[in-house]
Amino acid sequence: MATSTRVRALIALGIAFASLVVRAPTLDRALTIDESLWVERSARFVDAVGDLRFREAIETGHPGVTTMWVAGLAQRTLPRDAELRDRYERARLGMGVASTVLIVLIWWLAGMLFGAGVAALAGLLLALDPFLLAHNRVLHLDGLLALLMVASILALMVALRSENRKLLMLSGALGGLSFLTKQPAVYLFLVVGVILWRDGGGIRGRFLRWLAPAAIVVVALWPVLWVRPWHAAALMLGGGSAAITETTSSGFFLGRQVEDPGPLFYPVALAMRSSELILPAGLATVVWAIRRRRDEPARSVLKLLAFGLGFLVLMSLAPKKGDRYGLPALVALDVAVAVGIAAFLRAKARWMVSAAIAALLFVHAAPGLWLHPYEISHFNLVTGGVTTAKGAIVVGWGEGLDEAAQDLSAMPGSAEMTVATTRITQFEDFFIGRTVRVEDSSLVKPGGVEPDLVLFYISSVQSGRVPDVWARYRDREPFYRLEINGIPYVRVYRVE
Repeated sequence: MATSTRVRALIALGIAFASLVVRAPTLDRALTIDESLWVERSARFVDAVGDLRFREAIETGHPGVTTMWVAGLAQRTLPRDAELRDRYERARLGMGVASTVLIVLIWWLAGMLFGAGVAALAGLLLALDPFLLAHNRVLHLDGLLALLMVASILALMVALRSENRKLLMLSGALGGLSFLTKQPAVYLFLVVGVILWRDGGGIRGRFLRWLAPAAIVVVALWPVLWVRPWHAAALMLGGGSAAITETTSSGFFLGRQVEDPGPLFYPVALAMRSSELILPAGLATVVWAIRRRRDEPARSVLKLLAFGLGFLVLMSLAPKKGDRYGLPALVALDVAVAVGIAAFLRAKARWMVSAAIAALLFVHAAPGLWLHPYEISHFNLVTGGVTTAKGAIVVGWGEGLDEAAQDLSAMPGSAEMTVATTRITQFEDFFIGRTVRVEDSSLVKPGGVEPDLVLFYISSVQSGRVPDVWARYRDREPFYRLEINGIPYVRVYRVE
């Protein structure tokens, strides 16, 4: 028993190490657009709670509470006058640690459901998944949401199999944390209800035992609910309505500018965002699980796959879509693939199993890690890589702008220069000269600010922002170019 416990501890430490070693380095680079919002929101949130200003402990209807707790407390470990890059780095490190804890939790739950070998492989697949780790390295919501939701579902499945009330309550608590992270977690209420109904052991009593810890977690960790519950509810309802009716911020899909990419978006986007292992292995796992659907563990795998598919259907109903919104489905698929690989390798020689797993993990992780710290720019080579992706979905979430700003700031006379840019966030904060939106410059607006340089970001070009201005420069040689994963993310031209 002691040996078994020691082995499990070593496996947990190994998975945690694998997760942190790819999430912790170089966190002050490759900053994305929305992080500028969350670094400030999280600091204000934790300050409000710490000062007992509970009425002000609300920033947005997402609601993003878990992210703000993690990132806000992480920033508290720095001096008040810390540099902006240091704040990003510390907040991102907090997100990486929180994500690692959740990956280890998923490993533990998967072990009870599928066995130790499958759980270890699932933990490593999650630790090294390029799209997941990229979003666990940024200060945002979706990477954390994905891990919380899948952990909640796994805890529920284990609880029902073992009739363990504590695990049922753990599932509910994780559901509460999911809801505090982002509103699409309400999908868990439907999933839990369906699983309890299909289980045949009664719905009402068990659902209430799941719901109670979820509600306790939500109320305990969001102090605004103690003093202004209706304000929080109204803000969330307003945010949810906007998310449903708002058109996509991407504006580009399959080579065209669009308002709503339609139902094909998530299948296309996740195929391109999955790893070189997960896409083919996932398809094979689906076929295997359907063929073995009467037996375990295939039945549990089908539940995970159904959870992911249902979530994608739900997210497809809203006009606003983004590849990162599909992360819960991808995390569920990673766990399912671990079961499928284990089933395929069952009864093989130990050396063959070890060699196969090492090779598969290399295929899974290496293409994304090769791009460090720009793992977020990875696109599946099986689907054609970034060359195909840039003609199909939006590429670039602001990564590279901070590096471009730093490079331009090092040039002689840059402090007196004005740059008109199609993406101002993450450039303005790190450029020592003046930065204006291209729409406010004389390039677009008569009498506007006269720029010395004009910057085009790749996603702005794809979505057709200021097309007349881009047409003037697109065939010229850039004054400065920043390439990531072999394609230009940032192009800067002199204005003459």
